[in-house]
Amino acid sequence: MKQHLAELLAYAVGNALGGHYTPVFSALTEFGRLTLRNLSQRTGQPLEVVAQALCSLVEQNLVLYFAGSDRNSDASYEVNWQNSYNLTIRAGTLRKLITERHGKLVGDVFGEVLVTGLARVGDIIERLRQEPNKHDSPRKGSVNGDAVSEEAPAEQHSDDKIEVAIYTLLGSGILLPCQTRHFWPEYDLHQEAEMTVKISSFPSGCNTKKDRDLCAEKTGELLRKWRDQPFNFVKGAEVTVDRSDRKREWIEDEEESVSSKRQKNANGVNGTYGHSNNLLPVGLEISVNYEKCNVMLRTVQLSRWAARQVGNTTSRVYEAALKVIEGKILRCHDPIAEKKPVDPKAPKEHFWHYEDLSPPLTAKEVSALLDKAIDLDQGLRGEETNGINGHSEAVATTNGHVMSLPERVTKIEQHLTVLCTDTRDFVVKEEGSERWRIPLYSLVQKLIQAEVENTITARFGKLSAASARILNANGVLDVKQIAQLAIVKPDQVQMAVTPILKAGYISAQELPRDNNRTVERSIWAYSYNAIHARQRLLDYSYKTMARLLQRLEHERGRRRTVLEKAARTDVASNEMKYLRPAEREALRRCREIEEFLDRYVIRIDELVATLRDFTPMIPAQNDFDQVRGHKHLNV
Repeated sequence: MKQHLAELLAYAVGNALGGHYTPVFSALTEFGRLTLRNLSQRTGQPLEVVAQALCSLVEQNLVLYFAGSDRNSDASYEVNWQNSYNLTIRAGTLRKLITERHGKLVGDVFGEVLVTGLARVGDIIERLRQEPNKHDSPRKGSVNGDAVSEEAPAEQHSDDKIEVAIYTLLGSGILLPCQTRHFWPEYDLHQEAEMTVKISSFPSGCNTKKDRDLCAEKTGELLRKWRDQPFNFVKGAEVTVDRSDRKREWIEDEEESVSSKRQKNANGVNGTYGHSNNLLPVGLEISVNYEKCNVMLRTVQLSRWAARQVGNTTSRVYEAALKVIEGKILRCHDPIAEKKPVDPKAPKEHFWHYEDLSPPLTAKEVSALLDKAIDLDQGLRGEETNGINGHSEAVATTNGHVMSLPERVTKIEQHLTVLCTDTRDFVVKEEGSERWRIPLYSLVQKLIQAEVENTITARFGKLSAASARILNANGVLDVKQIAQLAIVKPDQVQMAVTPILKAGYISAQELPRDNNRTVERSIWAYSYNAIHARQRLLDYSYKTMARLLQRLEHERGRRRTVLEKAARTDVASNEMKYLRPAEREALRRCREIEEFLDRYVIRIDELVATLRDFTPMIPAQNDFDQVRGHKHLNV
């Protein structure tokens, strides 16, 4: 999987930053951790050129480095895989999402930090004040960027408004103050924390298992303390972290004066936004918190999935519920989470993991974030519909009457009940209370399985997807048993499982019936491993995106002369005057192909987010060690 990811990021970094950085970045993806001199040897470039490239890559957090806490040793560099992918592939999607939720100015601030990787508050204010609409896309030539139109009228933003926009992003956890440890590799960070704990608490060494376990526990505490220090800074600046999202009134009306020292949150939840009077140091360096962005992307994917299953109106309620949860969590999953003791009151057997339930929410909190224009009666009454909730021809029953808060809360609870009774269990209700929870872990697992089955259906047919579904539900089976459960002939099943076996979505093992181990007397047992199938689909996704970028580069190369001419400043706004008809046609065709390929990349990126970012990617063990065993086989 790393091979195709490395190939993808090499093309993406070349498109986004330019060919000057590609040799250094490609060497790090191919050979792993290297020093400056090793990089110079691997790339065949002078030390000065490699150092200049590394400086920009480290500043944008595409490359991590570690030189020791005392900075006496040579620095080692390695690729920051997650941030490299997010900046070069997902930048446009994230900026578009932030703009839709918070407004254009907040989106511009986010894009400014996203472009530079590490930005000072004073630099952001200075650039947006002088050139508010000349802020380019995440990078020229980036895959999924969203360049601002050059014909848009210039809008002057005051320092107060820009600072409030920064506070909005800090308050929601999307931006965080940057620290030196953010540039350290995970291994070095863990080693530094462990060494610090051993020096302070175990000077004589960890000689017993009890000491080693205690050392590991304290190391985890120190790692969490280091990681959460930026959030403590934000709280000290009187900015509420983990807030739910809603566009502020000052964003909708750019002429409104922002003079108060703090602006109250639109949804009425606790906390305020501070701004003006230079509460933020102009030298404060901030960067993007991609973990919080993943939480927002998960909200989008789960709400879309709910819309396909329960309809538009109920899915809007569900989206508001997920936004409430956004304000209460920091990340989709915590790799260094503290191990909690087992709750004796937790249900022993259920469809969800009790520890993975979201924080509780109420219908009143959902109402605060739900659009007042939504007709909550849709999907709850017995009107004539097309069979899908929310697509009816019924006339609204409110007759202009503004629904009161108790009525609105009651309707929202009814929609939550619809989600609770759905077979996919979008929400669960606490017994004896009016609070609801969302089983995020089990929902993401079901969403991943649905994506895998949809991919198998599109590539190999419905019977292949049904066979994979049967194996996932029943464990290890042979062809005859799959045929019995699928109610088809064994020959049809054999033709269906062969291509998905070759593609790597399922595994097979030969089981001899006797000691002679002859082929005629052996049966083939098929198994489905959800983690292995997930990794395989993710690998195919990386490979497909890399091929799309190759095609994009090829199409640009074919029309390089026209593109270079159209990029000139005198031609950009007068294409009809300076370009011949054949050149205009070639330029139009090139833009159509770029848009077509970009849409494909964005769609595959959504699949990658579902497969990789919403739940931890646990390495797959032997397929037959993770299934239910051979109890279904009559060997």
